[in-house]
Amino acid sequence: NNMALNANTAACPTNIGGTTTQTLTLTAADKDFNVRVFRTNGSTSNKSFTLTVNFTRTCSSYKGQVMLNELRVGKSGSSDKTNQVELYNYGNIAETVWRTWKLIVYSKGSSTITAKGPYLYNNTSTTTANGQFIYNNDLAMYLRNRNSRSVDVALVDADGALIDYVAVESIIQNVPSCFGTPSVVNATPSSNTIGDIPRLPDGGTWPTNVTNTNSHTIGRTNVCTLGNDLVVTNSADILNPIINTSLVTYTVNVLNKSCSTSITGITLTDTNISTTYFNGLSYTRTQGTSTQGASSLAWSVGTLAAGTSATLTIAGTPKVLGLIPTTASVTATTALDAAYKGDDNDTETINVRDYNYVAFDLDTATITE
Repeated sequence: NNMALNANTAACPTNIGGTTTQTLTLTAADKDFNVRVFRTNGSTSNKSFTLTVNFTRTCSSYKGQVMLNELRVGKSGSSDKTNQVELYNYGNIAETVWRTWKLIVYSKGSSTITAKGPYLYNNTSTTTANGQFIYNNDLAMYLRNRNSRSVDVALVDADGALIDYVAVESIIQNVPSCFGTPSVVNATPSSNTIGDIPRLPDGGTWPTNVTNTNSHTIGRTNVCTLGNDLVVTNSADILNPIINTSLVTYTVNVLNKSCSTSITGITLTDTNISTTYFNGLSYTRTQGTSTQGASSLAWSVGTLAAGTSATLTIAGTPKVLGLIPTTASVTATTALDAAYKGDDNDTETINVRDYNYVAFDLDTATITE
């Protein structure tokens, strides 16, 4: 009738019999432990017992630095290589660290809960890093997109502490209070269906529902570019100003759309921003310096880190009638990828009018004066 319960951090209590409950408190250092239950009185008769292990997951120090970014359901309700999970490593956590992490996946049918993981990131042949994005590309995983059937995914570090979490349909795993309110995305079909759950923008909020579609962005990203990419926008607040009267304000923005690369030596040229076309030119910048030339404005932007932008504001009163196109174009010391050059420049055109300008629109029977 006497049994002993032993763990490597606790003394051996004795005389545990009948309906007595014995509790052992384990610390984080005891994540690998053994429990031995044995008879101490020499009896050989059968005895039954129930061993229940409860644990509380904590939050990782990496929480907020790496996020579950996209779930791609390629084959719902099955373990398959077309089921993929993408991480956004915007904290630039070293590969030697994130390869010690795991994805813990649980599934719930009508009532039964089943552990489907853990899935390890330590295999270089099944897990790929592309810029700041980490995803499995040759690993069979279990995911599901079906309403009334749940699946949830937890990203945990080497000690089992929670880094990030998302659930489809309902929460299954134990999510610690330090994590905050878990995100739950609704599955939409009544049967297993291919779907995509992209976090937009990267590292931002999850969508309300699974998108039931074959398209997905796993392996690149939702809003940033894996290559070296600058994006220029150029806009005027008044497109039909009055000559020598209207103050036109241009807003020129340069964005480093790259996922992880800082781009250096950025210079922007804005043609026709000059005293030939405008009176009273003035400029404000979020960074860098600008120089007014005879026919254009030059803005030395400097360096932009991945995902950051800089803005130049130009104000002036047009003094020439007719169309004035201004084109903002960017170059950089860092080599820019040719595939993304289409958005390295942007043109805005204003149509300068006089007070005696009259127009009649035949479609709307409107007179503009």
